[in-house]
Amino acid sequence: MQECLRTNGRTGGMYVRNKHGALLKGLLYCGVCGRLMGHTYSVRKRNRCYRYYACYMTQKRGRHACPNGWLPAEQIERFVVERIRAIGTDPNLRSVTLAQVRRQHEERLTSLREERDALKRELRRLNARINRAARAAATDGQAAARLAELHEQIAGVQHRLAEVRQRMAALEGQTVGRQELDAMLEAFDPLWTSLTPQEQARLLRLLIERIEYDRQAGRVAITLRPPGIRTLADQAQEKREVQA
Repeated sequence: MQECLRTNGRTGGMYVRNKHGALLKGLLYCGVCGRLMGHTYSVRKRNRCYRYYACYMTQKRGRHACPNGWLPAEQIERFVVERIRAIGTDPNLRSVTLAQVRRQHEERLTSLREERDALKRELRRLNARINRAARAAATDGQAAARLAELHEQIAGVQHRLAEVRQRMAALEGQTVGRQELDAMLEAFDPLWTSLTPQEQARLLRLLIERIEYDRQAGRVAITLRPPGIRTLADQAQEKREVQA
């Protein structure tokens, strides 16, 4: 989901405040250098606090170290929340978002499948080496040490293979369709207004995987998390069933 930041920079809409921290902490990345953008603030006259996000390159080496510079926190936080809300009111944007979420989901599954297949090939290779080492054990005094090392390697590969299969099973059960996206969007707005700033930050981390900001292009790219969409949609469905 990409939109021009400049069109929403000083417009109306939901004004997002977080006096106790940053809504986008750990989510916002510099689209120029790829580094995480950290939250900072400055206190000016009348003790007013101004919050900003800046990539760590800028924080370490100064404003001129990265073209992105410093980004007013309230501006980008408001923009991100408004874009999520906008999906629910714009059918075209909703269709684009759903296509992107599905593509992201399939790309992750494909990557995991490729890793699974590579791990299975590695297991076959290691087992073949173990068979050869076992046959040589009668005449080779170092075979026992090699066998122990191979067994250790196999254990590591098997452990990773189990993790990959577990992640695949979880992803396959978290597919997002039109119904899930609609349910999430319907639940988002009333839920958002009822939350504390800390809870709002947790909700965004549930729904968003990554945000990239590029000042030169005037664009923000928001990558949603399919599991988070599904979680919020399921919670909304459970709430409706209880109220029915």
